[in-house]
Amino acid sequence: MEYIDGKAIRTAVPYTRWVELIEKAFLLEAGKDYIMPERTHVYFGKNTLLLMPCFTENYFSTKMVTLYPDNYMEGKAPLQGLVILNRKLDGVALAVLDGPAITAMRTAAVGSFAVRHLSPQSTSRLGIIGLGTQGIHQALFACSERKISELTIFDNNKKLYPRFINWLNSEYPGIKTNIAANNRELCEKSDIIITATNSTKPVLPDDEKILSDKTIIGIGSYKKDMREFPDSLYKAAGSIYIDTFHALKESGDLIYPLSKGLMKESDFHIAGDLMKGKKDPGGIRVFKSVGTALFDLLGSVLVYETLNMH
Repeated sequence: MEYIDGKAIRTAVPYTRWVELIEKAFLLEAGKDYIMPERTHVYFGKNTLLLMPCFTENYFSTKMVTLYPDNYMEGKAPLQGLVILNRKLDGVALAVLDGPAITAMRTAAVGSFAVRHLSPQSTSRLGIIGLGTQGIHQALFACSERKISELTIFDNNKKLYPRFINWLNSEYPGIKTNIAANNRELCEKSDIIITATNSTKPVLPDDEKILSDKTIIGIGSYKKDMREFPDSLYKAAGSIYIDTFHALKESGDLIYPLSKGLMKESDFHIAGDLMKGKKDPGGIRVFKSVGTALFDLLGSVLVYETLNMH
């Protein structure tokens, strides 16, 4: 059994291959092509333990990660853990992979799936709210899907700016980076807006006009008490694409509009529909992700098979 670290995971294949992997995932049929039990959440204080198993024809994996949101105050990553990849034929453990790296890459790929299928081809202005590890990866992936010329960023933690800018410049030196004074300025300067925070209050302005004709991708809000989207977004969007219907029970960004009557369950659509040409013209284009164990498994297999080809 081998250990595959974060660097190997991040450099195994190009970003576009990860997005293609997510496209493949949305074409698979639950119960036939894969079995994915509901993930287990264990909450203790502000912290969370997640157990996420999934089975396909030749492999199965189990991701075990913890989320400690206050870790950043001590210079530690909030997300810790690993993914165990097994061969389904005999149960042999093939590899242990860095859990945060797999999570960062597959989540960024899901976000950029939405960039690829929801945003206009001509889009050139990107905005990122939340500049932690996930925010960085969302930016790196999105810039591989569209010819981004201008990137606007915002985070309440100003200490995150230098790391984010240095990482982006190392891969995309030609992109102009702006630091917004607030979320309103970021929205005014962006066509694609990606939110990647642990906020319990909306991080976008509650202003339908300023959000109009934007592509908005929500990556944070993985718990019931977390929200990134304001009320006006639901009123203007009409429908929201999601990566799994489990999200309707897990994310505050989806639980809230249902409980307040701002949206109905029929207003939410699986993102795979975008590959079938089922997309709403004009208006606010919205995608919300909570991630799935299937993405972890397929990402782990992609990395493992790529590194063991020779």
